[in-house]
Amino acid sequence: MEQPYMVGKWHGLNNYQCPYCPFNTLDEAMAMQHYIDAHVPQREPPPGVHGMVLVADRHGRQVAMQMTEDDYASADTNQN
Repeated sequence: MEQPYMVGKWHGLNNYQCPYCPFNTLDEAMAMQHYIDAHVPQREPPPGVHGMVLVADRHGRQVAMQMTEDDYASADTNQN
């Protein structure tokens, strides 16, 4: 993988420069972390893992139901 930063010199030291914004540092690990934190899109949790789950009542009408992580865990253990 090509490095996501440019390397220049500052008073004889390597200066790691972000090509996407004005960020500069003398620490290569910090340059990589900056790139990840500031310029790599963060993944969102898959839909339905947290929040509202739509279910239907016995007449086919949608009913909103709030499920928590504990509900998912108990549903997993009850499927025997």
